[in-house]
Amino acid sequence: MSSASSSPSAIRDALITAFRASLVVTASISGDIPCLIQCAYSRHFKKQMPSIHNDKSTSTPASAPSLESLLATLSKLPPLEPSAQALLDRARSILTSGPPLSMNVELVAGQELPVALHTLNQGAAAS
Repeated sequence: MSSASSSPSAIRDALITAFRASLVVTASISGDIPCLIQCAYSRHFKKQMPSIHNDKSTSTPASAPSLESLLATLSKLPPLEPSAQALLDRARSILTSGPPLSMNVELVAGQELPVALHTLNQGAAAS
């Protein structure tokens, strides 16, 4: 992204555009991408994202957003505040690799579950 389009207003517009696209594109994808983008906006600008219901533009986009266009929009953003960037990185990760899945899988000999606050072994969950 060029320095001219790295202005706060350009970043603000890009995040709002990505949020709007994510509402349509990610409706069937687990991981709440719109919330991650909205929270990234809040953390970067230290204020809430404007409501999309108060938008004065009534024009419809020429084409429906796609997963690829959403990823492209997110990839073109310059680095944000670290906590906001972490949320955008997580959104991109979910879009490219999918959300984290349940750990209810059989383990091969010697394999262990990854360390996580919410990880229980299968016997503990059943009892």
